[in-house]
Amino acid sequence: SLANACADSRFARAIDEVNVQVMMEKLGGGGHINIAGAQVKRPIDEVQDMLKEIIDELYQEEKGKK
Repeated sequence: SLANACADSRFARAIDEVNVQVMMEKLGGGGHINIAGAQVKRPIDEVQDMLKEIIDELYQEEKGKK
């Protein structure tokens, strides 16, 4: 579950098997598998679109491995 946003900082926390570190690295940040962050100086709607694209990309990669 990706959840929290504050001003210019975005951070994510994972539940179960979601690796938020990879997602945040794609936004220029980093962290750990279960909690990671990135500073993204864009409007929240753009960041949401970016995250949706990243999630779709990672899902497709994972789907291709099976």
